[in-house]
Amino acid sequence: MGWSDCGTDEEGRPIGYVHVAVCDHPGCYMPIDRGLSYACGGMHGFNEHDCDKYFCSEHLFCADTCYLCRECYDVWDRQWEAQKFLSRTMKQYDNEETKDLAIKGVFSHFSELRESNMDAMRDILGELTFEDMTTELMVTFAMAANVYLGKDEPARNSFCRFALEYFDETGMDKEDVRAIFMNRSKKDD
Repeated sequence: MGWSDCGTDEEGRPIGYVHVAVCDHPGCYMPIDRGLSYACGGMHGFNEHDCDKYFCSEHLFCADTCYLCRECYDVWDRQWEAQKFLSRTMKQYDNEETKDLAIKGVFSHFSELRESNMDAMRDILGELTFEDMTTELMVTFAMAANVYLGKDEPARNSFCRFALEYFDETGMDKEDVRAIFMNRSKKDD
């Protein structure tokens, strides 16, 4: 069969390079086909970062190993920035000389994101794993989430549940966690 006629997309449109179409970007009428060259993410269907739509070269943006539409690229870029921030933070945190700098950096970065890009803050919290954490760093992220995300924010609530699971898994009791929180709060004043 090959890639010329690959079935239909989620909207029921025929896909493959023999099917003439126009760019899916609103207001763009550039002729394209529904082959892989024009597919957001470089493959038919939904994958990790794409949207199952087809775009002209003007509306596809280079994201590491594939091309994405603007909306998908923006999500990918935020996640990439979150991973870079966490990697940098973990490296600083692992070094005793830069540990406090890493902790202050979390609060500083979250403060900036609160003003400009709440989705990026959600992405950072979503990228964290138990393997990344120490108790003090978990407390730092939990405090930052509590301070910079609203009380009713689902991302804050989800992260707080994640932090509580971490504390349960590490066997910490509430008094130990409270002592770390209080110590951290005094340092930040």
